[in-house]
Amino acid sequence: MDNDQTTHAKLDTIIDLLRKQLAVQLAARGVSRGEIAKRLHVAKATAVKMLEGIKTEEK
Repeated sequence: MDNDQTTHAKLDTIIDLLRKQLAVQLAARGVSRGEIAKRLHVAKATAVKMLEGIKTEEK
């Protein structure tokens, strides 16, 4: 990999981690998984995967 590809790969990883962190914070506030998916512009299945192992109570 050249430097640009390495940089892009690292940035993609950071973006994924930030999305997961935001999903967890939203879930902790009681936002539904469907709404989290809408807010993050991802499929609901992706939101569910982000929150695997997280216990939440949806409103």
